[in-house]
Amino acid sequence: MKTLREVRENKGVKKVAVQRMLGVSQPTYDRYELYPGEMRAKDLERVLSFLGVSRGDIFLTTEES
Repeated sequence: MKTLREVRENKGVKKVAVQRMLGVSQPTYDRYELYPGEMRAKDLERVLSFLGVSRGDIFLTTEES
Protein backbone atom coordinates (compact mmCIF):
# COMPACT_ATOMS: atom_id res chain seq x y z
CA MET A 1 0.00 0.00 0.00
CA LYS A 2 1.06 3.55 -0.66
CA THR A 3 0.37 6.89 0.91
CA LEU A 4 -2.01 9.32 -0.72
CA ARG A 5 0.96 11.43 -1.78
CA GLU A 6 2.76 8.46 -3.36
CA VAL A 7 -0.35 7.47 -5.31
CA ARG A 8 -0.88 11.04 -6.52
CA GLU A 9 2.76 11.38 -7.58
CA ASN A 10 2.81 7.97 -9.30
CA LYS A 11 -0.27 8.99 -11.27
CA GLY A 12 1.52 12.18 -12.35
CA VAL A 13 -1.13 14.39 -10.77
CA LYS A 14 -0.04 17.73 -9.37
CA LYS A 15 -1.05 18.57 -5.83
CA VAL A 16 -2.73 21.76 -7.04
CA ALA A 17 -5.06 19.75 -9.31
CA VAL A 18 -6.41 17.74 -6.37
CA GLN A 19 -6.57 20.84 -4.20
CA ARG A 20 -8.64 22.69 -6.80
CA MET A 21 -10.92 19.71 -7.41
CA LEU A 22 -11.70 19.62 -3.68
CA GLY A 23 -11.94 23.40 -3.41
CA VAL A 24 -9.54 23.60 -0.46
CA SER A 25 -6.49 25.72 0.26
CA GLN A 26 -2.96 24.47 -0.28
CA PRO A 27 -2.24 24.20 3.47
CA THR A 28 -5.45 22.20 3.96
CA TYR A 29 -4.58 19.73 1.22
CA ASP A 30 -0.99 19.46 2.51
CA ARG A 31 -2.44 18.50 5.89
CA TYR A 32 -4.71 15.92 4.22
CA GLU A 33 -1.70 14.24 2.62
CA LEU A 34 0.10 14.13 5.96
CA TYR A 35 -2.98 13.20 7.99
CA PRO A 36 -5.57 11.60 5.67
CA GLY A 37 -7.71 10.71 8.68
CA GLU A 38 -8.61 14.42 8.97
CA MET A 39 -10.29 14.37 5.57
CA ARG A 40 -14.08 14.03 5.46
CA ALA A 41 -15.19 10.68 4.04
CA LYS A 42 -16.92 12.44 1.14
CA ASP A 43 -13.73 14.29 0.22
CA LEU A 44 -11.63 11.14 0.52
CA GLU A 45 -13.97 9.34 -1.88
CA ARG A 46 -13.71 12.27 -4.33
CA VAL A 47 -9.90 12.17 -4.19
CA LEU A 48 -9.81 8.41 -4.68
CA SER A 49 -12.15 8.67 -7.66
CA PHE A 50 -10.12 11.55 -9.11
CA LEU A 51 -6.94 9.45 -8.83
CA GLY A 52 -8.65 6.30 -10.09
CA VAL A 53 -7.86 4.16 -7.04
CA SER A 54 -9.81 2.45 -4.29
CA ARG A 55 -9.57 2.85 -0.54
CA GLY A 56 -7.68 -0.45 -0.33
CA ASP A 57 -4.92 0.95 -2.56
CA ILE A 58 -3.79 3.58 -0.08
CA PHE A 59 -2.41 3.60 3.43
CA LEU A 60 -4.62 5.85 5.57
CA THR A 61 -2.74 6.07 8.84
CA THR A 62 -1.12 9.34 9.81
CA GLU A 63 2.58 10.01 9.53
CA GLU A 64 4.35 10.57 12.81
CA SER A 65 6.20 13.82 13.45
